[in-house]
Amino acid sequence: MSKKVWFFLLILAVLSPLGLFIPHWLGAGDAWGEWPVEIVKEHVGFEPKAMKELSNSYSAPVPDYNFFGDDASLLEQAIAYIISALLGVGCILLITFGLQKIMKHRNDTTVSSSAQ
Repeated sequence: MSKKVWFFLLILAVLSPLGLFIPHWLGAGDAWGEWPVEIVKEHVGFEPKAMKELSNSYSAPVPDYNFFGDDASLLEQAIAYIISALLGVGCILLITFGLQKIMKHRNDTTVSSSAQ
């Protein structure tokens, strides 16, 4: 990948805490869209059935992207968001490059088999 793409991904990772800062500055509570069922009920007046049923079916490896505990400062939360973004980008890149390598190997094997 080009340096521009790497730089763009880094900028996006660094900007990821905006989802924390903007609601904080506007007094809106949690990061936008990361609400539990109870908060959704407060906002829209009811609990979406599917959301309520599925809300306990998955636990994130790092809930709320917070490595520093429930009483973490906004700065600590922002750092955790950036680390999480970088880890997420890293995982996606590893999977992508791994799949590319597998596909290249399969194509090389197919081409060499057809040549014989």
